[in-house]
Amino acid sequence: LGRDYELDLGGCISGGWDLLKKNFAVVILSLVVMFAVEIAFMVVLNLILMPFASGLLHAPIAVRLGVNYLNSAVVSLVMGPMMGGLYYVYLKTIRQQPTGVGEVFAGFQQAFSQLFFGTLAVSLIVGACLLPFNYVWQMKAGPLLEQLQQMKNAAPTEIQQLMPQLVSAITSSLPILFVCLIPMTYLAVSLQFTVPLIMDKQMDFGTAMKTSWKMVNQHWWQVFGLTILVGLVS
Repeated sequence: LGRDYELDLGGCISGGWDLLKKNFAVVILSLVVMFAVEIAFMVVLNLILMPFASGLLHAPIAVRLGVNYLNSAVVSLVMGPMMGGLYYVYLKTIRQQPTGVGEVFAGFQQAFSQLFFGTLAVSLIVGACLLPFNYVWQMKAGPLLEQLQQMKNAAPTEIQQLMPQLVSAITSSLPILFVCLIPMTYLAVSLQFTVPLIMDKQMDFGTAMKTSWKMVNQHWWQVFGLTILVGLVS
């Protein structure tokens, strides 16, 4: 916290590319394992929630939004430790320390609760920025989606009659989405180092969030630029 830094955006990308070339197997396989676990977990979760999906369309908006946040909590139980493990493998690779694909699961052993709470806290804070949009979307599009579900066996012309209303709901919600994206982007960029700090420095999630916030905001625009650049490359 006491020192400054300068980000060489091109150096970050070229350094990452060199790291990938020299450690291709461990870098790619670690990512594949994490994705495989994530997909398997989401499939199981969706199968469990599927019987309740139709009922949620009839539920009050507050209940539907609450279910989304509950879903984030459940997902964080697995994805927090898995992301921590992935960062652990990559950090050891960067430092030329021996590592292997199996260490993707290290987060479950070393910092499970902190990774869970850190991932959950960041997702809830960032997700809260979208509450106004989600509320308006559910209010305008929710009844239309419910009608569409009830018209599964209807003629195409009947379904087409609903499309202008659905398009209108989308276009009228977009300005609210764009406004919500401003604080969401700021917070997501500022807090993005929470999980690697928990895993690497064994910080509690609150300290990791504060540290990420303070360090990123020394040069927020540079970190934002790097985030955009990495996203475009990805």
